[in-house]
Amino acid sequence: MREFHKRMLWGTVPVFGRRVGIWVLALGIAVAGAGVAGAAQAATGEANLTVSQSLVVLGGNVTGASDAVFALSDDGTAFSTAASTWTGGRYAVNISLGNKLDKALTADLTVDAPQGIRVGVSGADGVAAVARMSDKTWKLVVSPNESDSIPDLSITVTVGETMAPGSYSMKMGLEQVAY
Repeated sequence: MREFHKRMLWGTVPVFGRRVGIWVLALGIAVAGAGVAGAAQAATGEANLTVSQSLVVLGGNVTGASDAVFALSDDGTAFSTAASTWTGGRYAVNISLGNKLDKALTADLTVDAPQGIRVGVSGADGVAAVARMSDKTWKLVVSPNESDSIPDLSITVTVGETMAPGSYSMKMGLEQVAY
């Protein structure tokens, strides 16, 4: 058995027409394997990313109502309005929009109003286009780098003359969309 190990360790094998010791060949394979194993290793890490909305509400107001309030979240991603008016009355919610991109963006405005309340939407200053898509939705194109406090969007609310006095709720949504 000892003779076998000795021959295996100190014996030779033909490589490219030359006789090479088995121990040289084994050492070469071990070194090459270590290099391959070393090359397969890589540094890993992690990169955190925070994505903010490009379209924000900078401010707003309510005009034409006997009593009204406009409230805005700190980050400009939500707003709320309340208004007091009368049967047949009309008021407007005026919104200043911000577009943080260096190109125009497209947004969908949805206004879900109760039966008997008519809603109209018009753009100014930073809104390049407004198109009504359905009874409840409008498509807007907001100009790039818009960031002033001038109202860009006016939502006109007209209460029908046949509506009963009371409290009514409307839901509004403004969302950036790919177009």
